[in-house]
Amino acid sequence: MKQAVLAALVLVAAGMTGLAQEEHDKYSLGLKVWSVSPEIGDETLMYGPTFSMDLPDDQWLSTMVTFGIFEYRWASETEVDAELVYGKSFPLVDVGVGLRYFSFTFDFGSGDRDQSSNYGLMLYLGAGQPFGDSPFGWYAGVSWVPIAWGDEEGEHINYELGLSAFWEGWNATLGYRARDMDTTGGGINGIAASVGMTF
Repeated sequence: MKQAVLAALVLVAAGMTGLAQEEHDKYSLGLKVWSVSPEIGDETLMYGPTFSMDLPDDQWLSTMVTFGIFEYRWASETEVDAELVYGKSFPLVDVGVGLRYFSFTFDFGSGDRDQSSNYGLMLYLGAGQPFGDSPFGWYAGVSWVPIAWGDEEGEHINYELGLSAFWEGWNATLGYRARDMDTTGGGINGIAASVGMTF
């Protein structure tokens, strides 16, 4: 079941890219990179594909999958985070609803491993505007998982804000991203960037 949930999200393919933009092509395929600073452990890099698709009546569909390995003194942790969002753009904001899947696999060495997987309902709110007639602009978004099912409590909030750029056939973002776990109080944060092509 866990593998099926992740596979479904991967197949539909990638991320928080429903940023408000007045003129854009129908599809965007790109790469997301997140330099993560956890509360404990060493800084690491999470990365993965993003995909978004415009639908009629200012609606859109987007998905993102990121992978990362965290190193601790006692173990290494492999994390997979995937989301699928259906949304609608309004004049000032984007709103969406979707699903998020995430898993944590701890490797303690000598073949001793512990894995937990969770999936939950996700609510999304975002906004963005260009700076006048320039190709540059700003964006901000928050996604909240108020309900989660799986091996452990997984309710959490993601925040991201930064700068965006759109050229003929290309788009890019550079900003700050954070994740706060509602139940455990733990979190990760750091610089996030993306680059994609539109077609």
